[in-house]
Amino acid sequence: MIDFANLVAHSLLLTRSEAIIAADRDGIIRFWNPGAERIFGYVRDDAIGRSLDLIIPERLQQRHWDGYRRTMASGKSRRTGNSSAFSKKG
Repeated sequence: MIDFANLVAHSLLLTRSEAIIAADRDGIIRFWNPGAERIFGYVRDDAIGRSLDLIIPERLQQRHWDGYRRTMASGKSRRTGNSSAFSKKG
């Protein structure tokens, strides 16, 4: 039997023009949609399995990881949406 809910969700994630990125508790990228490819310049195969440091400017990495660890520990986030990140081209 086809799981239509998952099929629709997967289709939406792959067709959005916005960057949609999912990372695990350790900050390793597990999902990277075509919008992320377009915006950040890394194809899916180059991003999956890599650290979020791939798109976090070095000067902001400490602050990012401090907040990321807090969010993972508490389950609460103060931020959603766009944050300071950069593309493959800088």
